Amino acid sequence: MAAVVAAAFSANALTHYYVQVNKTDGSEERFWFYDMPVAQLEDDNLKMTVVMTQEAVLYPLTEVNNLTMGYVDLGVEGVGGDFTGLSFTITNETLKMTGAAAGCEVTLYDMAGALRARVAADAAGTLSLPIGHLDKGVYLVKAGKNSFKFIR
Repeated sequence: MAAVVAAAFSANALTHYYVQVNKTDGSEERFWFYDMPVAQLEDDNLKMTVVMTQEAVLYPLTEVNNLTMGYVDLGVEGVGGDFTGLSFTITNETLKMTGAAAGCEVTLYDMAGALRARVAADAAGTLSLPIGHLDKGVYLVKAGKNSFKFIR
């Protein structure tokens, strides 16, 4: 499976980003970043890199069920943070999302900017989007205020 996920969130000095690894044994591990993280599959590992510093963390892919990406605003108005996070699972055939608001619009664009799909999350905030028919390349997914890229 060849996929790269780059999380894009609004940024400020008091925003801390996270990538939560939801493990196959049902446990979870959260990695915190002071800068926007990029998560990608590299060989048999999940590699999470900080954009500005290029510092990286490797995690065995065999232990990863899916990822949840999000941020916490630690500013005065954001005390307590916003721990809502979307969870995405990408395989060669399907992009699955959980944790969205009901009806959240999700759009998929290719790198030429062409809209390839537009779907809405169901009442439970989930969706399953077939991607097996897409050509190899880089794609942008927008879900509410969040966006990420993946390579198919």
